Amino acid sequence: MKTTTTLKAIIFILACLFVLPSFTLDAKKKKREKKPYEWVMPEKLSGIPAMDEYLLYCDTMWTKIQSYKDSITFFQLDTLKRMVNGQPCYVVKIRDQYGNERNFSQSIVQSLEIISNGTLIVLDAANISLMTTSATLSLTENPLVAFSHGKYLKAGPNIVKLAYNEVREIVNATKKQVQQTRSMRTSKLEGSTDQAYILAAPEEEVNIEEYIDLEDGELGSNDGELDFSEEEFDNIDWNELEMPEEPK
Repeated sequence: MKTTTTLKAIIFILACLFVLPSFTLDAKKKKREKKPYEWVMPEKLSGIPAMDEYLLYCDTMWTKIQSYKDSITFFQLDTLKRMVNGQPCYVVKIRDQYGNERNFSQSIVQSLEIISNGTLIVLDAANISLMTTSATLSLTENPLVAFSHGKYLKAGPNIVKLAYNEVREIVNATKKQVQQTRSMRTSKLEGSTDQAYILAAPEEEVNIEEYIDLEDGELGSNDGELDFSEEEFDNIDWNELEMPEEPK
């Protein structure tokens, strides 16, 4: 009973988590629309070292964040009720936002990269606050430059907010996805492939009329399977990524 209850929980949580990013975005749209901040690098640097270092760092961080967000592929689970070797089972597949089937190993490896890269972005963004202070002080020595470049001091807090909110949210949601997928990997039955996991259906939920025979080719294959070691999981801090302490 404990095993089937745990399995049910894994499947339910996975179904929620794999659509979490899109669900979160839809929820935000319901709030009052606010024009998103857009960073634009000034055509010329200020000539003041502290200010120029700040501008270049903002530009680098903005580019990293946008590239990171553009690289994200969201997944959802497709759970089929099938008879496998005479037993009612769940056949679980991963599909991308376009409906294409994906390999579990590829999805896991990509998710580990999302966690690693996103964590670095959030930690690096903490440096902007200190640099904003230095840049602000440097402009007090040159009123003309303050007039032409002072408006860019708003960029730092906006980029930090973007990293702390959106990127950190993606990292934390992905951590939960990977943890649950890893648990499902340990529960998969013999005959599973990298494109379809076979899981035992909880007995108390089985309505045998809902389960149909497995079709040829429905389990996919192991083509394109990626190798990764358990050490890659162990190197991840699975706690939620918190707001980093800003340098003083």
